[in-house]
Amino acid sequence: MNTLKSRLTLLFGGLAFVATAASTWVVSDLAVDALRKSTGQNLEEIAIQFRDKIDLDLYERYNDFKVVSAFVSPLLESGREAEIAPVIDALQHNFSSYAWVGLVSPAGMVIESNGGLLRGADVSQRPWFKQALKQPYMGDAHDAILLAEKLYNPTSAPLRFLDLAVPLRSEDGTLLGVLGAHLYLDWVANMGRTLMTPMRKRLNAEFIVADQSGAVLIGPPGSVRQALPEALINRMKTVESGYLTTALAFNDTPTETQDYLVGFTRLQGRGEYESFNWWVLVRKPTAEAFNTARDLRTSLIMVGLVVAPILLLFVSLVARWTTRPLLKMTAEASHLDPEKPDTLIRLRDDYAEVKTLSSVLRDLIRSLANKTRE
Repeated sequence: MNTLKSRLTLLFGGLAFVATAASTWVVSDLAVDALRKSTGQNLEEIAIQFRDKIDLDLYERYNDFKVVSAFVSPLLESGREAEIAPVIDALQHNFSSYAWVGLVSPAGMVIESNGGLLRGADVSQRPWFKQALKQPYMGDAHDAILLAEKLYNPTSAPLRFLDLAVPLRSEDGTLLGVLGAHLYLDWVANMGRTLMTPMRKRLNAEFIVADQSGAVLIGPPGSVRQALPEALINRMKTVESGYLTTALAFNDTPTETQDYLVGFTRLQGRGEYESFNWWVLVRKPTAEAFNTARDLRTSLIMVGLVVAPILLLFVSLVARWTTRPLLKMTAEASHLDPEKPDTLIRLRDDYAEVKTLSSVLRDLIRSLANKTRE
């Protein structure tokens, strides 16, 4: 209908609808941003906790060996090798993540080890032995070689170790041998699982540990030995820690295209122990991370669908109240009789504009009537 009431209803009803839709969109976007920030910071904090735990445990293992070497060196110098075996067994017993602990001669022959593993073997060409001839050494993750067939492996994946070795010297600095060890890399994975278990129901996130090149050391099924996305690595290199959204898919899982919210940081080392520069990441699918925001958006849309008809009814009533005196004046004007010049439009005071308009029309009609009499 081409009336003022219908036009006002359409105009203000449309404005109300647009305002409701816009506010729903803006509020939901703000909620997503706030939730992204909150969840991202949580993931970053967990990654930092995991990083600190790894750094602390590696530092403790490093110190263990320094303390043990100070105890073993005098025994070795005085020819009491037989007393060293119980020390090695106790070291492995107190920290079960030691896969192997051994005493090696300066020539690279294994003199003693836990359980007699590799006793008499030549390890002179192993990198950890060569490095430990000069100074204490911690070696990055690698596949088991000499021990691959000698240790129980409950999985089909190759055993992977971290190396730890220190030189043993006499009081005058003469090299007496090397105390070396292999730590199961799974020890780091167990730490991560222990850390994540209490918050799994609340957060449902996964952790990933990657070496300094970005190759995954520990992570979800199918991710180990795969490379992190180059864009992610480049971003992580710019800050000490942080969070971001990225498509964290791996080469052997091409169907994994969903985005993840990822908190990340990097090992820092502690004291004399220099870190491996590993990356520590905690990821959560954005589809799960933003569930609350999407639920809020859905709720706002539902509220909007309920409120919109109410607003439309309200606008219709306002339009009716606004146009009612105008319609009455229109009806009165249409019934004016030229033969009855004294007929006037009623003076109305519904609101200021109507009062002014009715007064002006009355004056105009009165003026016309006077001219007619003349």
